[in-house]
Amino acid sequence: MNSTVRAAAKIIDELSQSNENNDMKQDGIENTKARLAESLKEKWENKVMHGQYIRSIDKQLISEEDTFLWLSKGDLKAETESEIVAAKDQALQTKCHATKILQTETDSKCRLCPNLRRQQTALCQRAQYWQKNNTSNDMIECVLNYTSTYSVETSQVGKVTILWNQQVQTDRNIPNNKPDIIIRDNEKGTCMRIDVAIPGDRNVIKKEAEKVLKYKDLIIEIQRLWNVKTKVTPVIIGTTGTISKSFRKYLSSIRGKHDIKELQKTAILGTAHILRKMLM
Repeated sequence: MNSTVRAAAKIIDELSQSNENNDMKQDGIENTKARLAESLKEKWENKVMHGQYIRSIDKQLISEEDTFLWLSKGDLKAETESEIVAAKDQALQTKCHATKILQTETDSKCRLCPNLRRQQTALCQRAQYWQKNNTSNDMIECVLNYTSTYSVETSQVGKVTILWNQQVQTDRNIPNNKPDIIIRDNEKGTCMRIDVAIPGDRNVIKKEAEKVLKYKDLIIEIQRLWNVKTKVTPVIIGTTGTISKSFRKYLSSIRGKHDIKELQKTAILGTAHILRKMLM
């Protein structure tokens, strides 16, 4: 009997040691992966030209996890992913690159806006405007669960009124009186201003703050005229998917279904479409 107990105890000790060794091996693998990832990131940051994007990210304000969410899910084609990564690393064959780096051309003007000289770090204003329209429409369809077209400006969904691309009539003259989307809940007495922008990746935080401050006068007028609580919700995604840490907070305040990955995907596909159209 005692020999059986001793044999069982010996087997238990061997199994526990084996489990400990496996855990140590697993920890070693995870640590190795983490070190390799950190080493690759450091090499990326140290590159003078191609590391500008990762160096320009403010880690206190930009969410790295959400910014690269589109790359981790694998929903896009490999060609699109490689094109967006190349855009981040400034490895695209733009006129600016050919003129400044390769020195094979003398004209560095933008293909969309020939009267402007553009850097290769971001899309021009016209290209960003195209993306904004697409993302705003996607906001109505995906976030608000409401199907709309550009010709529809007002819709009544129950006791909620949705205004799209429409000016707000006020008693006094207010320059910024046309937010992208207005959601007025007549039952709860609330009103939300949603403003969409697809700026250059370096300007995401700046644009987000700008959108909040831009409609302060309009909010005061609406609260006075409509007698509702009003707030501004900026939806800002960079041209290559850069997202701030406050993006989730703003998006969660919008009623209905919303998916960060889908909105990010819309902006990125718009960027890829414009790049292919202009560079090929």
